[in-house]
Amino acid sequence: AASDVYKRQRIYQCLLRFKTSLSLLLLGLVIVAFYNISGLKANYTLLGYFAPDSNVVTDAKVVSNSFGGLIEFNIVVDTKQEEGLIDSNVLSTFDYISKKYKEKYPQDIVFVTSLADYIKNMSKAYNGSQDYYRIPKEADEISQYLEVYSWSGEVEEDLKYVTDSSYQIGRIYGRFKLQEDETGKVIERNLRYYEMIVDEMSKDLKSLIVKDVDIKLYGELPMWITTLYSIVEGQITSVLVAILIVFFLALPILKSLSLTFIALI
Repeated sequence: AASDVYKRQRIYQCLLRFKTSLSLLLLGLVIVAFYNISGLKANYTLLGYFAPDSNVVTDAKVVSNSFGGLIEFNIVVDTKQEEGLIDSNVLSTFDYISKKYKEKYPQDIVFVTSLADYIKNMSKAYNGSQDYYRIPKEADEISQYLEVYSWSGEVEEDLKYVTDSSYQIGRIYGRFKLQEDETGKVIERNLRYYEMIVDEMSKDLKSLIVKDVDIKLYGELPMWITTLYSIVEGQITSVLVAILIVFFLALPILKSLSLTFIALI
């Protein structure tokens, strides 16, 4: 017992002797920690926690191959006026963005669709030639195609995934697929990678559409990203709260600011 008391006294004397150095060390660690917290990023893969041969991964591969991808993205463009989508610039931009990013990320993006694809098909069918598979230059011509299509009585049902009934809000919808290597093993991108692609598409849309529009992301991708941000913020907050609690508990017991800093180490 006397030996243990002696050891504790030696440790206490050592701490007192080097309390300035230890306090500076703690201060340095805190500065480094706060500097690096700003660059902290969280990544997540939906299938990362499952075995390669599990039913979850196997079923995900089947869904991705059979239904044109697994992770969907939705870019919603609000033109802020009725029939704002019936505009050659807006629809041509939708069409350009779809083609550009399918070509830029052919291994990731399975398909991208919007009202522009419907209008191109209407133009081809109305004129009876593949040469007319394009966006008309005049808004009146686009309106005419939509008017003719409405005679079928199914226009709102058919177009509900790409626009609203007033043609004010348009949606660009697409999916990312799972990749596989030669052995059939899934190569899954993390969510940050998909977020980067969709953000790039949104910025391109904003810069190319002449009108003042609002662009927002909806669906499961922003939901997962928001969840990740919340987890990171929660972890940081928990650490800071824990440090403060230890500090205010140790200070009245040790009755020394320097020793309290040492306790925090």
